[in-house]
Amino acid sequence: MEVYLPQQVVVVFTADKPVFITNISSGEVDDAGQPVTFCETVLADTDADGKPVSPPLQQSVCAESKTPGGVFAIARGFDGNRTGSLGAMYRPQYFNYGIAIHGALNVPPVPVSHGAIRVTTAAADQLWQILAPGQRIYVWGQDGREPEDYTKEESLPSFAYPAPAP
Repeated sequence: MEVYLPQQVVVVFTADKPVFITNISSGEVDDAGQPVTFCETVLADTDADGKPVSPPLQQSVCAESKTPGGVFAIARGFDGNRTGSLGAMYRPQYFNYGIAIHGALNVPPVPVSHGAIRVTTAAADQLWQILAPGQRIYVWGQDGREPEDYTKEESLPSFAYPAPAP
């Protein structure tokens, strides 16, 4: 799978031929193309790595809405709805710590997510049939650089941190 952040598009290839193309909404950026910082109170049923926790925890968190470029692989998926530390996801497939490609009801063709790659729920259903753990994901960053050009540090997501006291 290849993710083109400047164009807000995902393309899945089989035998070097595109078999699935859809629009996405990735991490929100400002006018200069830099990730936007946000702070929210959320109810999470997963930890920072996307692993389930029970019972869900209410958290006040801040982070950058960063969708980093780089080369990744799908680590795991969840067949259903998940509420992570940054919001609700349908059929998430995690590939960069807690960053996932997932279905959502709001998928404008511009970057507005917390950092995940949003697709429509119908597209998430199709991707669930196509993708599997271990498959590579190549993400072209907002700056247009090729996935292999990012360092490991540049490819790290923005990890949520507790919101400052008012």
